[in-house]
Amino acid sequence: MMNLYLNVTQVALRFNVSTDTVYRWIRKETFPRGVRLPSGARRWLLSDIETWENEALVVGLMTQLGLPHGWPDEAAA
Repeated sequence: MMNLYLNVTQVALRFNVSTDTVYRWIRKETFPRGVRLPSGARRWLLSDIETWENEALVVGLMTQLGLPHGWPDEAAA
């Protein structure tokens, strides 16, 4: 399977945000850091972005339902 890498412009377009917002998410440690190339450019594996999207959707849904983010593990404690 071939790994597909996205640059910051492609990531920003995917989420309809500015590139500054992508870098802000990284500084806040709420977004994958990606990999830094020898040229200094940063790239993200598409699979890492998709994993982040799925996790963000789950956390958002659990927040809307008023469930702790570790549920059901936290509910059993």
